[in-house]
Amino acid sequence: MNKVTITDGNVMYNFLIDKWKCLLGNNSIEKHKIKQLIKLYFNPVKSEYRIENNLKPKILIDGKELNNKSTFYIEISDKFSLNEECKLGSKSILLKYFERKLEDYSYFDTINTIDILFQSLIEELNEEDSFKLEFDSLSSKILLKILKPYFALEEQMDEYDLSLEELIIQQIKIIEYIQEKDHSIEKYFIYVDSKIISKQIINELNSLKNSIILINDTIWKEQYELKDIVLMEDTILDCADFDLMYGYFGENNGELLTLKEVNNKIMKYIKHFYKGNKIDLINDINKHSL
Repeated sequence: MNKVTITDGNVMYNFLIDKWKCLLGNNSIEKHKIKQLIKLYFNPVKSEYRIENNLKPKILIDGKELNNKSTFYIEISDKFSLNEECKLGSKSILLKYFERKLEDYSYFDTINTIDILFQSLIEELNEEDSFKLEFDSLSSKILLKILKPYFALEEQMDEYDLSLEELIIQQIKIIEYIQEKDHSIEKYFIYVDSKIISKQIINELNSLKNSIILINDTIWKEQYELKDIVLMEDTILDCADFDLMYGYFGENNGELLTLKEVNNKIMKYIKHFYKGNKIDLINDINKHSL
């Protein structure tokens, strides 16, 4: 496990992470603060307030500062818009996806042929004309200005045709492709903020390489092991810190418990209070309105 420290010199959060960590609980204030510190570390804009109070965000891995230049930060979110991504804006993850795709050596001959054809067209257009045209050699950036991406399985689809789970999985697959093709990125820091974290989503996240993943959730899932959970309430408890957990819960009515018993005790609590039972709305209203 790696010890991940997120701090600005005023507050500090320490998590023991194998590959991913679930921030499980209802303390939205602390969760928001963690997310803001992460975003600020990868986009180090300055404010007078932070300068005056000497607040400087840092992310450390086992005590060593993470290199935010060689680390790719990305949020996987319910708010992801396929329609907007297909416009290939400067902050679009699809832009990075297609840049890596077009740089693939297997497309070199085809792109070179297109380049030759364009140069030939320019020469013809310039014949016996006072107004001349120039054409820069094709690059991935030039190609992406004239290409229009869209999403399709068997038919063209957009974000309104995908389930929430499918939308999350497609984002993971984009990151997986970038990881495969872009060897300049040493590590990926990923924040998952979704109302649905299914078993398939966890399986897809586990396929990502060189990644530190934080998952925001309020409901316990069967795929969450104790070591993968941080309880986020009035107190923040990293369930992977077994020494800390044993210090808090290793005694029950004067009787010392084994580590296994402590773990079972914590997991029993988690399963009870974060179970997220479905509500039988009609039946419940009828029972409580008498």
